[in-house]
Amino acid sequence: GGVEEFIPTTLGVALIEGYDNIGFEEKLSKPFLRKELELQLKAICDGTKTKNEVLRAEIGQYKRVYHQTEEEVGHLIAACRRYIFNNGVQ
Repeated sequence: GGVEEFIPTTLGVALIEGYDNIGFEEKLSKPFLRKELELQLKAICDGTKTKNEVLRAEIGQYKRVYHQTEEEVGHLIAACRRYIFNNGVQ
């Protein structure tokens, strides 16, 4: 087979830009959150953390992201308007 590539949708590009503009410590468009979760799951398997410890930590992290997004939702709205209605032009 040929080379397969991932082509993001207009909405996907807008969301990535909007989330990046919010200015999280870890960019949501990068695999940091997933990597951290995988490390936490490994800690459960290794017996160094419990399921409940990991759940509390992960839920807390995603709540912080949600609340920051809620406070700065204007960045998401602006990026969506830019890409969906203006073809990416500012």
